[in-house]
Amino acid sequence: MNPMVAAALAIAFVPPAVWFTARAVEKPFHLIILSFIGYSLIGYYMFFGIFSVFQFYVLLGLGVLGLNMAGGRQYSVSLPFLKQILFPMAAFLLLGALSLRVAREPGITLVYLRNYTGSLAFTFLVYQFLGNEKDLRVFFKVLVLVLLANAGLGVLQAMGLSFFPATYLLPGALLNDMDQSIAAPKPRGFYHMPFEFGKDLLFASMPVLAFVLMGYRTRWKPVLFAALALGIVAIGVSELRSAQIGFVLGLLYIMFRAIQDTENKRAVLVRGAALFTLIAAALGIYIAANPYLMQRYMLGDSSMFLRIILITMTAAILREHWLWGIGLGNFKSVYYEYLPQIFMNKGAFSQKALQPHNVFLDIWTGGGVFMLLAYLAIFVFTFAALERVRRRNTSRFLHILSVGFQAFLIGYLIECVFHNHIFDNNYWLLI
Repeated sequence: MNPMVAAALAIAFVPPAVWFTARAVEKPFHLIILSFIGYSLIGYYMFFGIFSVFQFYVLLGLGVLGLNMAGGRQYSVSLPFLKQILFPMAAFLLLGALSLRVAREPGITLVYLRNYTGSLAFTFLVYQFLGNEKDLRVFFKVLVLVLLANAGLGVLQAMGLSFFPATYLLPGALLNDMDQSIAAPKPRGFYHMPFEFGKDLLFASMPVLAFVLMGYRTRWKPVLFAALALGIVAIGVSELRSAQIGFVLGLLYIMFRAIQDTENKRAVLVRGAALFTLIAAALGIYIAANPYLMQRYMLGDSSMFLRIILITMTAAILREHWLWGIGLGNFKSVYYEYLPQIFMNKGAFSQKALQPHNVFLDIWTGGGVFMLLAYLAIFVFTFAALERVRRRNTSRFLHILSVGFQAFLIGYLIECVFHNHIFDNNYWLLI
């Protein structure tokens, strides 16, 4: 085995396994922290071709849950969580399983179902193990530190310094930068800057922005400012339009909530407007000075053209299979049947697209309209639950944290329209 791969395995598994086995039964919340850090370091890398870091911690968490229950610890499920998360998620999985009967490649559907089952289990583990506000404060600190590390590495990469500490995990030899950005494991700062990395930055930077903008008093303020500044720079240089648009919309939402939730509305409005103007001006200058980004925002790049073609293909699929879909994850199995003839020999279209580059369309074409509605229900219920926390909680920390995560969901909605990242555990961690 490659020594660097062996080192990665040791970092991801040995210390957590030794430390967690000794303490997890007493403090199972540490599982969530270890899962987040391990996933941040390694991403979606599959160990031994069997399971990922995320799946490893899900299985470990289920084992701890079973040990605690055998030891007499009581676990319960509230009625709102049952109705708003577990029931729609179970319906989502059931509808996905039903799509097996129409799937041309059932193996792909089974992979989707396996990953979504892990997402449901992870959501349940977080619900059971995240016990109190103290745990949330610890997690928020880890979130900020991971943001600093990943954003810093990402900026170095974007500056062309070729600082990729984990490039040995890339699958095979890559011919050029474009191959690297497409074929790399799902990135989190240790890989390549564009694509899903921008969404991960949103997950951490939105709550940090809320704490800064809403005037939360803490001795961590310098760290929050540093994390926010680095996160904004990283989102800017990632050349990811969806993350940049999502950040601006999230900022506007936080400004709206900050003005609503404070007595000194003028001060918040001035502070928020100044921050918004500064970020918008810097982003505008950066886009204008970057021919590639300017082309992308003028919708003149090949990726936008590809997405338009994929959307027209998806619309054609939905005209025939809108009710029950074609089998979860089976977009590529019908790709050539719906690809316009004129593009058959074009380089950009000659390779099968794995997904329609849109989470909602991917779910709809795969599992049908009812599966899409179940997924949207989880999204809406999560936003509504955060709103209840914002309205009812007397804790200033939880009040602001809920606003920050609502802002992330807004950014995530934008991301879903442009990308496929439906297995990312950050979304399920937030739920």
